[in-house]
Amino acid sequence: MSLPFFCLDAVQRYSSWLLVEYRMATLDPVATALNNYYESHGYGRPWQGQRLKRWSEAYRLARERIARENGEKGAGLRENIQETGVKHLFDAAEYAGGNDLARLFNAITMIIFFFRANTMGAMEEEDDIYFDEHSGEIVFKVRALKGRHLAVPILKRLPPVNKLETATREWNGKPKHYRDRYFDLLRRVKSEGVKLNIYTNRLTAAGQINSYIADLFPPGLLGLRDGSFVSSHSLRKTGAVAAARTLCEFNNAIRPWGHWKSVTSAERYVADELYVVGVVADELFDFLPRLQGRAASFGQLNPVV
Repeated sequence: MSLPFFCLDAVQRYSSWLLVEYRMATLDPVATALNNYYESHGYGRPWQGQRLKRWSEAYRLARERIARENGEKGAGLRENIQETGVKHLFDAAEYAGGNDLARLFNAITMIIFFFRANTMGAMEEEDDIYFDEHSGEIVFKVRALKGRHLAVPILKRLPPVNKLETATREWNGKPKHYRDRYFDLLRRVKSEGVKLNIYTNRLTAAGQINSYIADLFPPGLLGLRDGSFVSSHSLRKTGAVAAARTLCEFNNAIRPWGHWKSVTSAERYVADELYVVGVVADELFDFLPRLQGRAASFGQLNPVV
């Protein structure tokens, strides 16, 4: 079996077609597919080097410009939710009730747990998220990951804030730790009987969240660039990027918490993404292992911070 000859000219002609006809946001999926194909036939991984890297970046910028000019929702125009937006979700949830509270609480949950929409849509009962009476942790039964329904749910555990820290903050009149606020929200959800399983199923959850996510924030609060938008996937990405910017380790924290198969995948996911760290991100993810000492000072193990 003969393989097609790989050259920059062929890449440029093919990606030009993708730019106009297929509207693919980046060439990353193409690069991965081609490298895997050639490597599986013993020809190595041809998509590498500075020339292809520059071409891929030029493609991304061109696709983004075209999308902005045409008013498209896609092609890399999705943005993260910045610190002010995450803070607003907490503040608004404290005064919300019923379905509004469910939407706000689920958005915060997706940020903290790095969840995709299909994981939220796969909830089968309200007890899929509950308090462990022994450890005090919040436990979420993950029934779907990245479009796959799991035969056996994964129990994902979020630890509570240290009791001494909570008591010290209260004694000194300091604001509550943001993870304490999340735990308080779940207690209120349970006590008021608020239904969190508000999506039809795991396949429709993304569309349902996208239909209302912009309404969760006051106009102008998110500071989006012209033509940009937020979607259900902005919530997962916000959590991952915020955790990376607070120097959480990739191998022992971000990768397993977000269920990435490799450190490289996790690093690529958050690379070049903007997030200005504040108290919200710092407190939400202080339970994850963080870089220490010299590595933290120079970012040697965390190339995106």
